[in-house]
Amino acid sequence: MRVRCLMKELKSVLVCLVVINILFPCPTQAAVAAQSSASTDRPPVVSPTKAESITEPVFYATTRKWNGRKFTADRGKDTAHELGFCQFTFSARETRWDMRGALPKMQVLGWSATSRVGKSVVGEPRKFPTMDAFLDAVEEASKRSPSEDIALHVHGYFNDFEDAVGSTAILGSYLKCPVIAYSWPTPKNGVPGPLSYHIAEGNVAWSQEAFTAFLRELIARFPGRVSVTCHSMGSRLVAGALLDLYQSGVSPKVLKEVVFSSADFDSKTFANRYGKALQLATTVRFYVSPEDKALKLSSVLYGGNKRVGSPGDEVGLLTKLPNAQVIDFSAFGGGITGHSVPFWLLSNMHKYNRAGGQWDLVLPAWQLIKRKR
Repeated sequence: MRVRCLMKELKSVLVCLVVINILFPCPTQAAVAAQSSASTDRPPVVSPTKAESITEPVFYATTRKWNGRKFTADRGKDTAHELGFCQFTFSARETRWDMRGALPKMQVLGWSATSRVGKSVVGEPRKFPTMDAFLDAVEEASKRSPSEDIALHVHGYFNDFEDAVGSTAILGSYLKCPVIAYSWPTPKNGVPGPLSYHIAEGNVAWSQEAFTAFLRELIARFPGRVSVTCHSMGSRLVAGALLDLYQSGVSPKVLKEVVFSSADFDSKTFANRYGKALQLATTVRFYVSPEDKALKLSSVLYGGNKRVGSPGDEVGLLTKLPNAQVIDFSAFGGGITGHSVPFWLLSNMHKYNRAGGQWDLVLPAWQLIKRKR
C-alpha cells in the first residue's frame, strides 16, 4: 500500500514538473548564444529615475569547466576553482526597495542603473590567478561596503552558471554587501528528472573537497563576518564543509549565519551526523515548507524519507539543533513548486530577526503568517 501511494505521488509530481517546463521552457543554445553576444559590452549607465534594471558586481568561485566562452555543466579541474568577478543585470522590479534612495549608497560597490532589459551576465568575467588575489579583491570591496557582512550563496540542482550568479545578485540587492556565488556543475537540459538528478548528486559530492577548502580560506580571512546561504541540493556542500571544519577544530561561531533554504537532505541523517557542526555559526536558520513539490519528489526517490526542507513530523529534530531556528514559509507560497524562499525574507531575518511587512512569525516552528489588519 505504501509503495502504491509513493508511486501515485511520484506520478503527480512528475506531471507538475512537465507542466512547469512547458510554461517556463529552458532557453535554447541559440538563444543563450544570442544573449551572450548581445552582452559583450557594459550597459549604458542611466539615471536611477529612468532605470529599467540594476547592474550589480558579483564575485564567484566555481568548479565548472570553462570552454573558452562560458562555464558549462561539466567538471573543471580536480579540487581547483575558477575564481573571478562579473557583472549581472536584473530588473529593478525584482527587488522591494526604492532604487532612487538605495542606489547612490551602493555605487561605492560598483552598482549602477541601466536601461538594459532582462537578466544576464554582462561582458566577460574577470578572473583572478590565485586565491589570495581573489580574497584581496573581496576585502577591498568590503572596505567600501556600508555593511561588514560578506555573503556566500550556494545554488541547488538544475542551475546553470548564470542562474547561480543571478540568484546571488538578487540576494545581494537585499543584503547590500559584497556577495560571492559558489557554483558547482549541475545539468540543466530539458525537464528535471532522475537521471540529471543522479548526475548532480555525483557532481556535488565531487565538489565537496574544493568547497570545504574554499570556505576554510574565506572564514580564515573574514572570521565572524561570513554568512552562507544554500538552496536545495547545495545544502549537501555546506553541511559537509561544516562537519569537516568542525572535526578539524575550527572555532565555534566563526560564521555569522548559515541558512538552509529548502534543503534537499535527509532530515534524520542531517540531525544525527551534521547537527553538532552547526556550532560553527552564531545563527542557523532552516526555511521549510510542507508544500514543497520538488522535495516531495526527492522524498519519493529516497523511499519516502523526509527532507530537511520539508521535514513534516520530524521538524523537532531540527528545532533541537544548536543555534537553530526553523521557519515555515509555506504561507508565502514559494513559487509554482513551493521550492523557492523569497530573498527579502532571508534578508529581513538576517538583519532584524523578523519577517517585516505584513508577515509575522509565530510558534510552533516559526510559522510565517499574514498579519490581521
